[in-house]
Amino acid sequence: MNAATRTGERGSGTVLMLSVVGIACLALLIAAGAGHVWIASRQALAMADTAAVSAASALRYGTGEPCPVANRIISAEGGTMASCVIDDEDVTVTAIRRIGGQLDMTISKTSCAGPVVCR
Repeated sequence: MNAATRTGERGSGTVLMLSVVGIACLALLIAAGAGHVWIASRQALAMADTAAVSAASALRYGTGEPCPVANRIISAEGGTMASCVIDDEDVTVTAIRRIGGQLDMTISKTSCAGPVVCR
């Protein structure tokens, strides 16, 4: 190789390595965002499940009003109750979990509970 060929390729390894590192960082950011959404989704479902079971128990055993019980459960977990529907002995609750920051989105999950399988 002569000196002219070597000088034309000088620094190409640095550019290649910066590209690889940049793509790796972007992939990590995307994975972190997807993980954050997945965790918030599971939290919303857990809130809805717990609130529905508590509300159905309150309805069945007369220990309180079902929807306020569900609202207290969801509020204590940092969520918001979107709806609470009582159908015979079943209670259907929808919980909302807000994700702030760069994503700024809301996730809602619905759960039903009662003494028999919900419709």
